[in-house]
Amino acid sequence: MARFSRRSATKNLSFRKLHKIIDRRIDKSDTIAGQWVLEDDDGTEITVSNNKEVKYISGGGLNINLTDVNAGTDADPFDITFTIDPTDATAVNSAAGDLILLGDASDSNNLKKATLGYAWDGTSFYINGKVGIGVASPTYALDIPNNSDVTGKARANAFVTYSSRKLKKNINQIQDPLSIVKNLRGVTFDWRDTNKREIGLIAEEVAKVLPEVVSYEKKRPAALDYPKLTALLIECVKEQQERIDSLEKKVISYVSGNNKEK
Repeated sequence: MARFSRRSATKNLSFRKLHKIIDRRIDKSDTIAGQWVLEDDDGTEITVSNNKEVKYISGGGLNINLTDVNAGTDADPFDITFTIDPTDATAVNSAAGDLILLGDASDSNNLKKATLGYAWDGTSFYINGKVGIGVASPTYALDIPNNSDVTGKARANAFVTYSSRKLKKNINQIQDPLSIVKNLRGVTFDWRDTNKREIGLIAEEVAKVLPEVVSYEKKRPAALDYPKLTALLIECVKEQQERIDSLEKKVISYVSGNNKEK
């Protein structure tokens, strides 16, 4: 039975896996008196007789070559090899809804259809979903590992946060900020994974005093949004300044009274 072998010394996709791309399948059962039939997947057939040729045309980044034409038997069939040449492919901008074909390594490299999921126009990159850098199943739009070394850090000149009034409601000034700060405990500690010495707060403790800056995992305090503490500290400074101003007035009044008595 004539067939195409999947053997290849290179990392190429087999004919069996790529026949859906080129829409061709050879059916030896239709061979009649030196003729054979070439049929594609939608049922279109052509009869190939003696001294006639069928040519597979490379292009668009796909190269097709017969790499073994010695025997053409079941024991040693002809080999056809497909290779991908990106330099010959047409450059296009991608959209998040575009479909791609890929060889699924978990399923014998069989071709699968998948949605691209991102868009790229040469200057801007857009992804429809979450990005994990070193995290297999990201929880956030951008997720990096919980490591205290460089693999768990990000660096930039600045990080900005949306904060327009039009995005918020129920806006109220922080009440009794000094009391809140008094109940927070700044600590020094060593990270368990690297023994690196740092300072900070304990999420479980902060959750009891200022839950607005705490993030939870499995309903347990796990992380803090430290930049939001700035708002609390601003109100603390203002409250302290009011107390200082009040004390200054009392001192000035006291000193003035004593001077008059003299």
